[in-house]
Amino acid sequence: MKSLLRLAGPTTASVLIVTLSVPMVVHAAPWRVGGGYLGEAITHPGAVLSVERPFPIAGRRLEFFAVGDLGSYWHRRAEASLFLDVRGGLRLFSRGRYSADVSAGIGYMHAFIAAETVNFKNVGRPGMMPLFDLGFFGINLAAKGAPELRLASSLRLLWQYPVNNHAALHPVFTLTLTRQFGAKS
Repeated sequence: MKSLLRLAGPTTASVLIVTLSVPMVVHAAPWRVGGGYLGEAITHPGAVLSVERPFPIAGRRLEFFAVGDLGSYWHRRAEASLFLDVRGGLRLFSRGRYSADVSAGIGYMHAFIAAETVNFKNVGRPGMMPLFDLGFFGINLAAKGAPELRLASSLRLLWQYPVNNHAALHPVFTLTLTRQFGAKS
């Protein structure tokens, strides 16, 4: 157990950043950058910034994608949290502008307890963060032939571990806008 906790520190953040940057450096193909609203339990506000790399696998109808997120949310009575994650998934496109996707990943979450006073010996609570994301609606808002401008919504489950030797489940709703840069996929 202690070895798992050691992973949820600066080493994890470094590994996540390197893992995300390798595909971007190796391939000069399209990538997407975006951001949007992230609400824990729908009502606790937050924000997320994303970098995505698509890998088409079946023409224009199906793609694998890798995403890195940097985000935060605020729960007035419990905590404020910062997180960094990487995830991979599959996205299915309809014949029109619509899409749906599913992804899973792992990340690092650092929670700052609302009642906690700041001291330099124990600032916040680090933790691992497995996650699952169901993107139930996406639409390309760009004109035909223009770079993709995608509005998407999803339901995400974030597991924060450890929280009093247990895992805390955070249901999250996201609404994001991403823009494609580089060559078309």
